[in-house]
Amino acid sequence: MNILLNAASLKILFYIALSILIAIIVNAILRSLIKLPSRLQNRRGRTYISIIRNTISVVVYLLALHVIFGLLSINIAPLLASAGIVGLSIGLGAKPLIEDVIAGMMLLSQDSLAIGDRVEIEGSIGRIESIGLTTLTIRAEDGSLHIIPNGMIKKIINFSRKSHLSKTQSQHSGNK
Repeated sequence: MNILLNAASLKILFYIALSILIAIIVNAILRSLIKLPSRLQNRRGRTYISIIRNTISVVVYLLALHVIFGLLSINIAPLLASAGIVGLSIGLGAKPLIEDVIAGMMLLSQDSLAIGDRVEIEGSIGRIESIGLTTLTIRAEDGSLHIIPNGMIKKIINFSRKSHLSKTQSQHSGNK
């Protein structure tokens, strides 16, 4: 069997390649436009920027995928309708994931951790490499990488905030 690419097939392939290229360019432009204000030039600010950039990437590539489905004449309406039913059943089994996401949002909002902090979490000691909505990544001093689900984090010891704590403790002890 000989597969011949006719003009219509070549046109669709060209548009798919163009869609992917545009998605890559738009993603790069949007990610480069996000700059930290000078008052937020700290590790917490870099953490927020990292999450915003990753969210932008996901949205851009999902839009590109939607365009590609349209070019291939794939109707995604039935897929989206059935996704609601599948989503409900998955949601019932995804309690740990939801727990991790909520815990991740709490970690970010409380300003207790930032990328680069030296911490001990759940027996793992090292520097935080990334903080995501579901996991936290720690690089140990021996070079090993510890990936901890946010929902499992119950106790955090942040050694990077030590000087701040000792300063406050000495102020409180001086007031006695």
